Amino acid sequence: MNAASPTTTTSDIAGIRQLLVGLLADGKDAEVVDLVVRLLEQLRQDNQRLQQRLEKLLCERLGRKSEKIPAGQLRLFLEEALAAAGEDATDPEEATAPDVKIPTPVERLKKKRAKPTGRRPFPANLPREEIVLEPPGEETTCALHGAKVVIGQERSEMLEWVPGHFKVLVQLRTKYACRPCEGEIAIGPVALKPIEAGMPGFGLLADVLVKKYADHLPLHRMRGIYRRHGVDLPVSTLAHWVECGAELLGPIARAIERETLVAHVVQADDTGLRVLDRAKQGGSKRGHIWSYVGDRIWVSFAYTPTWEAKGPWKFLADRVGWLQADAYKGYDRLYTRPEATAVEVGCWAHARRYYFEALPSDRRAGVALA
Repeated sequence: MNAASPTTTTSDIAGIRQLLVGLLADGKDAEVVDLVVRLLEQLRQDNQRLQQRLEKLLCERLGRKSEKIPAGQLRLFLEEALAAAGEDATDPEEATAPDVKIPTPVERLKKKRAKPTGRRPFPANLPREEIVLEPPGEETTCALHGAKVVIGQERSEMLEWVPGHFKVLVQLRTKYACRPCEGEIAIGPVALKPIEAGMPGFGLLADVLVKKYADHLPLHRMRGIYRRHGVDLPVSTLAHWVECGAELLGPIARAIERETLVAHVVQADDTGLRVLDRAKQGGSKRGHIWSYVGDRIWVSFAYTPTWEAKGPWKFLADRVGWLQADAYKGYDRLYTRPEATAVEVGCWAHARRYYFEALPSDRRAGVALA
């Protein structure tokens, strides 16, 4: 074995000792130095590899379980990038690492504010109420020349909210009579009310329905809102008003049903939900809401206490044309009966194709399927 032997490793201690003693005995001091340097370099490389493996194992066992790149890996990437940039430089002696300045949080904040956006003006159609703010009386008088004159005003705007309020409509039916004749008395007509002999006006009943179905407010929360405005309305009263409001809107709902049924494409589906039923164990049972959508414009809903086929059959019995629904067996009769007039569309892909191919050209621009 000699100094140039590739088989010299740090693990062969006895061989290394024998080799070094032999070289020194032969007077080959330079080769001894060269061999010792090579062994030290090999030791350094082995130590680095072991250190990296140890850090990796510790990170996997004790480190954070995330996909973030470790800081040490980022430094390694940066060093390699700088080294590659140095190799590509035309003049390596003049090549220097780029002077990268990391901005401070304050500098970043200033950079974000460098381009002011300004406050959006309030809508012009909002009513304005001007409040004139005068300085104290003693400041409006000059000790030498008397009263000061107004030279201008500084204007600023603040958005304010004025909550709605209740009011009572007092209806006075005037009576007329002829005293000499002592005839029949004439009296003004009874005022029109949304609920006969009821308490709410049209605006209040509309507000209850909007809060219930557009804003999705439970009745007990609605009661709390009205109570803060000075009137305590029991939940039972509000529930009765909702029922009456639904009856009043019945003609509109039936008109929407007619438009849904004559649409070019009708989509049908159901959703199960829990409904109150004191006769059932637990005080509730499972009901179903059926939704019917016509040309993605008209939407009708129908409730059934069970999942029986008579629910969709009642609504769709007279349907003529495309009907898109899922594989629920309750729809089969609509397609298979001898006098069937509904045309089955079984999935979204088919619905899209049937819809646009079969839709009259004069209606394609106004109606689209997502």
